[in-house]
Amino acid sequence: IEANILNKLGLIDDSESKYLEASRMNYKPAIDSAKSFYLLKYGTIDGFDDYLKSDSNLKISSVELTNEEVPDFTFFDINGREYQLSEFRGKVVILNFWFTGCFGCIKEIPILNHIYDKYSINDVVFLAFALDSTDIIKSFLQKKEFKYKAIPSSGHIAKNFKVSSYPTHIIINKKGKIIRKLVGSIDKSDNQLDFFIQNCIK
Repeated sequence: IEANILNKLGLIDDSESKYLEASRMNYKPAIDSAKSFYLLKYGTIDGFDDYLKSDSNLKISSVELTNEEVPDFTFFDINGREYQLSEFRGKVVILNFWFTGCFGCIKEIPILNHIYDKYSINDVVFLAFALDSTDIIKSFLQKKEFKYKAIPSSGHIAKNFKVSSYPTHIIINKKGKIIRKLVGSIDKSDNQLDFFIQNCIK
C-alpha cells in the first residue's frame, strides 16, 4: 500500500524500493509491480531475478579464501578489448560484481571511485563485471562516472566465482590467489575493501 501511495505521488525511486522490500517477502502483487518498474527502466526482464537479490542495506560480510587460486579466463571490456586475467599476475586485482539495477551497487560507486584514485597507481587493477549488456552500461556511464574497467554480460563469470548477491567484491593478491570475498555495499565507516588492498600492496 505504501509503495502504491509513493508511486501516485511521483516518488518513483521510493516506491520502487518499497516494492522490492515486499517482493523479497514473496508478495506476488509487489513482484509484478517491481517487474514492471524493471521492464520500464531497462527494456527487458533479463537480470530481474538478480535485481531482486540486490539490497542497498545488505551488511558487508567478509569471507576468507586464502588458499583458492583463480583459474585463468578471457573477457572483453565494453570497447571490445580482450583481456586474460593472467596478464595481471604480479598485481593486486579487485573484481566488482554488479549491475545497473542494483541499488547497493550504485550507492557504493563514489566510494569505489575514491579507492580507484587512491590505489590505481600502485599496481592495483579494478575490474567491474556487470550483468548488463554493453549498450546498457555505456548508457549508464554517460550519466554516472564509474572508474573501474567495465566488463559487460558477465553472468557466467559471476557464476564461476559463486556470486549470489550483489554487489560482491573479490580481492586477488599478487600471487593470483583470492584472499577475500566481500559481500554487500562498501561503506565509508567500515571500508574493508580499502583495508585489504592496503595489506596486499605492502
